[in-house]
Amino acid sequence: MSEASSDLVEPPIKRLKKDSITSSDKFATPTNDSSAMSSSISQSTDTPLTFEEKTIAARSVIQERRLVFSRERVNLESHQLIWFDTNVNSLTTSERAFIVDRLRKVVDYTKLFDNCKDCREFIESTKGVVTFVVFSVTIRITHDWHPPILNEVGRQNNTAENYVLGWWRHFVIMLCHLPYPEGARETLTIALRQYYQDMDAKLRAIDEFERTYTPGKAVWWYTRDTFLYRLLNKALRQHNIEVMFLFGFYIKDIYHQLKNEHREFKNSHSDQPIVTAYRGQLMSSEEIEKIQMFSTTGIVINSFFSTTLDRQVAKFQLDPTVQGDNQLKSVLLEIELDIRNQSLPYGDISSLSSFSSEQEILLMIGTHLETVEVTHDKDKDIYSVKLTLTDDLSLTEDGDLNVTTMKATVNSCLKQAANELCKATLEEIKTIFIELSELYPSEKSWLVAVKHYFMGAHYRLWERVEGEDEKEENEEKELLAENNM
Repeated sequence: MSEASSDLVEPPIKRLKKDSITSSDKFATPTNDSSAMSSSISQSTDTPLTFEEKTIAARSVIQERRLVFSRERVNLESHQLIWFDTNVNSLTTSERAFIVDRLRKVVDYTKLFDNCKDCREFIESTKGVVTFVVFSVTIRITHDWHPPILNEVGRQNNTAENYVLGWWRHFVIMLCHLPYPEGARETLTIALRQYYQDMDAKLRAIDEFERTYTPGKAVWWYTRDTFLYRLLNKALRQHNIEVMFLFGFYIKDIYHQLKNEHREFKNSHSDQPIVTAYRGQLMSSEEIEKIQMFSTTGIVINSFFSTTLDRQVAKFQLDPTVQGDNQLKSVLLEIELDIRNQSLPYGDISSLSSFSSEQEILLMIGTHLETVEVTHDKDKDIYSVKLTLTDDLSLTEDGDLNVTTMKATVNSCLKQAANELCKATLEEIKTIFIELSELYPSEKSWLVAVKHYFMGAHYRLWERVEGEDEKEENEEKELLAENNM
C-alpha cells in the first residue's frame, strides 16, 4: 500500500514559549481578526440551501482564503521543483507559461529563479520538502527528505507543547465532534480546484471526490493514492489550523469509521486482548534516541498511523538500500495494543481500504504510546522499537460532547478543550476562532467573547509559568550560594 507518512510527536519541554511562531514552513497562518473574514455557509437558516447557493457561498469563503491558497505562497504538497536559469527574465510570458506548464506535469509546485541567492534562500526555507532543482536540462535532488516520526519542538508553526499530550491533540479531537454545514465538502473542493487549476489528473480526482464521497467511504479515500492523505498529513505535521478546518468534516468521518471498527476489533479479540501491530519506518538516529529518551513519558501519534498485523509486510516496507552510514535508519515498530485500555479508536480497516488484501490497522491521530524497549540488530542494521498503547484515562465519552443543539455542541467541545487550547499561541487561538466564526456565523458575537476568555487564560497561564521559572531560578541561586559557602 502506498500510505501517508505519519508522525509521532515527542513529549514537549516543560515550559511554554511565549507566543513564538516560526515561519519556516511557508504554510501560512493568517493573523487578521474574525471581523475581517466573511461568513461561511450558514447552517442556522431554516430553509435548506440549494447546491448553487452552497457553491456561491463556498466561493465567497474561498475569496477570503485567496492568500492562504495562493500558489505563490503555499505549497500543499510534499515535493517542489525549482527551475534555475539566469536568463529566465528574458523569456516571454508565453515561454515562461510553457515551461511552468511542462514542469508542473512532473511536480505540481514549481518555482522559477534567476539568481543564486534567492534560490538558495528559498531552498533553505523549505527544508521539510523534497526539492528537485533543474539547471537548464539537468535534474538533481537537493533535499532527499523523509518525514520524521518525531517532530522537532518549535520547528513548525506551533509553540512548544506543554505537558505530555499538548493542545494540538485536543484541537484535533474537537474537530472530530464539531457539527459541519452541508456545504463543507464543496468549500474544500472549490479551494482545491483553485489551487490545482490546470492540473488535469488532480482535477479529475477532485471531481470524483465531490461526486462520489460519502462518510462511509472516508477511509477508502484516505487509503487511495490521491491528494487527500498527502495534504491532510502535511497539515497535521505543520499544525496548519485553516487547512485542518477545511478537512474537519473528513477527519470526523474517518474518526467515526474507526470507532465502528474499534468496536468490532475489540469484540473479535475478546479472548486474546493483546494484539501486536507492526510498521516499517525510516528514521534518523536522533529520532531513535528521542524515543529512548522519552520512554517514561511516551509519545503521541501526530497523524493517522498505518500499521499491519503481518510482521513480514512491515519488514518488507524497510528500505534494503539503507546502509549504516546513512542518516536514515531502518526501524521496525512493534506496537502492543491492549483492547482493554481506554484510547482513541483504532481498528482493522481491511474491509474499508482500497487495499483490502492488507491486514491494516489504522490508529487515530493523537493516540498515546509508551516506549518499552529499543534494540539494534547490528548484523542486519535494523532497529526494533517496542511500544505499547497507553491506558488514556483523560478521554471523554463522545456522548458528553454531542448534545441537542449546534451551539450547545460547539460550547461543549470548547469547554472540554479549554484547559489545553489556552496553551496555543495567541495567533493560533485567534485563527481557531476565525475558523469557528466562519463555520457558525450566527454565533459570531458569542464566539468572540469565548475567544477573549481563551486569550485571558493564555496570559494567566504564561504569568504562572513565568513565576515558576523565576522561583526555580532563585532556588538555583540560593543553592549555588550555599555551595560556595
